[in-house]
Amino acid sequence: MEAVVPKKQFVDVINNFCVVSNIDDLLGDSVLDSLSWKVFKESWSDLGLDEYMNDGGKYRKRNFCKLRYHVEDDSLWMKEHDFYFQPPSVNALNGGLERWFSPVKGEVFYNSVVNTLLKTMGSELSKLTGQKTWDINFYQNRIISELGEAGKPSPEGIHKDGVKFSILLLMDRSNVTGGENTIFDLDKKPIFSHTLTQEGECIIFADEPTYHFASPIEQISPDVAGKRDILVVEFY
Repeated sequence: MEAVVPKKQFVDVINNFCVVSNIDDLLGDSVLDSLSWKVFKESWSDLGLDEYMNDGGKYRKRNFCKLRYHVEDDSLWMKEHDFYFQPPSVNALNGGLERWFSPVKGEVFYNSVVNTLLKTMGSELSKLTGQKTWDINFYQNRIISELGEAGKPSPEGIHKDGVKFSILLLMDRSNVTGGENTIFDLDKKPIFSHTLTQEGECIIFADEPTYHFASPIEQISPDVAGKRDILVVEFY
């Protein structure tokens, strides 16, 4: 597959650490109007509760899987379901645990939007870095704010994920304020901030030369739970 994504966006990730884009520009198509996007977005209603929050929080739902992409034959496959692990040096809150999240459903993996997005990113990042094979962490995250309690996208604080590149793609957001994403240099000085507010909007960033954080979300109307649905994909 010949990627149609504007290469400048990925060059900017290398040169400037991060870039804001949207799914239509990344894939060069009207993705947001497609049935595949609608089905993908609806899959966020079927996420499992994250049971590994050492702050006692019940505000995160997550499905997770590990993937692998080979650029030479443009192949992408889902690995056998496995636990997710970060050392305490990377995740001060939940590090050191074998975290078994609910698995990503097969129909999500086979969704055309998912496959095109992952292959496009893998192909373009390979062209820039020379890396031919990518391991991928794929998370469907929902952060909830209700009953006067804030939801925390980054409960571990300013952090790294121990990967090479990440994309944060906004699927849905309703009845909340907050959720500002900030990128920091290696001295933890802020160099970029942006709040994802539009469906399909995304941030692509390099993890190795930066730290990152997303501020808590807070419910606006007390009568309806607030939510922030994000797809997180990490390449390493």
